[in-house]
Amino acid sequence: MTQDIAVAEVSRRIFRYWWIPVLLAVIGLAVGVGAARTVPAPHRSQATVLVGSTEGSVTHSSTIKASQDLAAFYADMARREVVLRPVAQRLNLRIPWDVLRNQVSAVVPPQNLRLVQITVVDPNEKQSRRIANAVARQLVILSPPLPGGNEQAFVNNQVTHLKATIADGEAEVARLKDVLAHTSSSTTQDDVRKQIRTQQRLVGYWQRAYVELISVEPSSDAGGLQILDSANPVTTMNRSATVKQAGVGAVGGAAIGLVIAWIVSGRRAREDGSYQARYARPSAPPAAGTRDPDLAMRPTAPVHDPGATHNHVGGVATKEKAGR
Repeated sequence: MTQDIAVAEVSRRIFRYWWIPVLLAVIGLAVGVGAARTVPAPHRSQATVLVGSTEGSVTHSSTIKASQDLAAFYADMARREVVLRPVAQRLNLRIPWDVLRNQVSAVVPPQNLRLVQITVVDPNEKQSRRIANAVARQLVILSPPLPGGNEQAFVNNQVTHLKATIADGEAEVARLKDVLAHTSSSTTQDDVRKQIRTQQRLVGYWQRAYVELISVEPSSDAGGLQILDSANPVTTMNRSATVKQAGVGAVGGAAIGLVIAWIVSGRRAREDGSYQARYARPSAPPAAGTRDPDLAMRPTAPVHDPGATHNHVGGVATKEKAGR
């Protein structure tokens, strides 16, 4: 059996096992639907905090620059213990603040450098909104704007906090450099260098914020925070996601079933071919009165008769029977 004949034979036989891909497609569909209903999907909720005021006092260039620099500072503070520990206690969370930190992220969007977007990931949608709103409120509590604008005392308080943060950051940089000097592993050195660059970048942000803050007018609202958007879900598990997972399961099951049916059909085709070659019936003998064409083509050797004499007459050999 040639390769083309084998492929054609397997393709013909594969329809006998149509139930294999159908069965696995049904199983894959059930698994996809079950996974969509039982495995909790991660939900993301996002709250937005504005640094500074929306009043006309922020039109001053130094005030705007100070608000932008402070936004990076507050984005870093949103994942610190001073913010997350009170949040965990207030919401009665059963996880420590450093574990909660893995669910919280805060960034300054490039479209508006005065905003801080706080994102929380949690299997429960309601819980993710609660945590995001609590982190935003805790940031506002740490930097409460005074009625009618920030006074000099508030600016001085922010400057004091920044000075302490800068000192801690510089101490961390010095500690990391000391670790780098006493480390021989190349992998550890690369990791420590990366931490040093990150910490130095943060210290640079804090130093610029410090410079801008001490130059801002006492009556401005550069350092005040206010919640611009309460937490809203940005990722939800809906019906389309369930249908998508079910479809993926069905298609995957059908594909696996086709592969199995192809393998089984090919194996059966080879087994049948071997059986026919081994137990094939011999060809029937020719009928009486007919001559086998194969034997007619074969040369026949002369038969020696001991009772006959050979005479050569005219160059032609004749055979005569000797009498008794």
